Amino acid sequence: MNRKILVIDDEEKILKLLRIQLSKAGYDVKEAKSGKEAFSMLKKQTFETIICDIKMPGSAEWKY
Repeated sequence: MNRKILVIDDEEKILKLLRIQLSKAGYDVKEAKSGKEAFSMLKKQTFETIICDIKMPGSAEWKY
């Protein structure tokens, strides 16, 4: 059984690296290039794990 992982990142090189390595490990890898795209995917399917970049264009800036 393939375990589904959602990888969210705006950098294509990072997505490619994670897709290659996780696929080799037997994971079914899905990709999103933005938070908006990821939320759309999450409405349609579930994932065992989500790997997400925390600094992407369009994300809200946190004030500390």
